[in-house]
Amino acid sequence: MWSRQRAEDRAAREFVDRLVNPWRRVCERVPGLSHTVQVASGTTIVIPTLARADLSGPDPVLVVRKIHGQLIEDFRADEASRRIAAALGYDRIRVYPRGSEWVRIELLIGDPLDGEVPAPLAGRGLSVSDVEITIARDELGNPLRQSWVEGPHVCIQGATRSGKSVWCYSALAQLARLDDVLIAGSDLSGLLLGRPYVGTRHHEWQATGSADVEAHRDLLVRLVAEMDTRIRNLPPRRDKFTRFHAGFPLIVVVLEEFAGLLRLASTAPVEKGQPKMREQLLALYGRLVSEDTRRACG
Repeated sequence: MWSRQRAEDRAAREFVDRLVNPWRRVCERVPGLSHTVQVASGTTIVIPTLARADLSGPDPVLVVRKIHGQLIEDFRADEASRRIAAALGYDRIRVYPRGSEWVRIELLIGDPLDGEVPAPLAGRGLSVSDVEITIARDELGNPLRQSWVEGPHVCIQGATRSGKSVWCYSALAQLARLDDVLIAGSDLSGLLLGRPYVGTRHHEWQATGSADVEAHRDLLVRLVAEMDTRIRNLPPRRDKFTRFHAGFPLIVVVLEEFAGLLRLASTAPVEKGQPKMREQLLALYGRLVSEDTRRACG
């Protein structure tokens, strides 16, 4: 056991020794990572001390002592982190504080986003009030999660084939698995909603395709009516719902290709004396998005 520990300590010291020179060079060149001081013998550049390395985990970790007045943000700054990683021969770094005088710098190889990024599905029987939905991963591969009950409206935009639909499939798959969530909405393309939900409780709350604009209008009318009912039934001194169940689900309203629906509605016939179909859709849309998401629909 002791011989193994000594071998690990020796490997860590040798690892630090190999990085001392590139560490000094990068610290001297990047603003915020070094200080210049005048001493009797001339000018001296002071850099953070590369104290030791921890090689016990999957990624090497450097333990660094900051110089006086230095902040962890000096290491996390975009230019600093990129230059440190490149100088030490790694793809990226992750920096954590360690007390007031030290930082831990993890040296990472590879791109955690290079490939499929699976989104875990919640277990059966859980409530949307208690589950966080995985919405992304950061550049270091850490999952970013959001409570759908506490979250605001979500707007998805981007260039063609930039991943908008894939993101929506991922988020909706996590939500649809929960018994106290209802996926409703309008989808002119019929790709995001519709067919994936045939035979489920969600399908009757969805309007898809371009053949019947009135069906989309009627679906939005139904959603607004449900929203109004829920607002009227808010408990005293409460301005939102936070708990849901199968009989009273959180309604997630999806509006896919809504701009296309408006263009199609601009030529749709209506009964005499009725507002134009496009105006009806815009009025219903305005009601849905202007209300607090937690009062009625998500």
